[in-house]
Amino acid sequence: MALLSPEEISEAFAQLTTPKQRDEFQHSLELDFG
Repeated sequence: MALLSPEEISEAFAQLTTPKQRDEFQHSLELDFG
């Protein structure tokens, strides 16, 4: 499985969510890439 670059992750995230969802995500959620 290929690893995604931060740019690719950001692009996918932007395409799969609405601006409102992204705003809520920024304020209340966090991704764990550990």
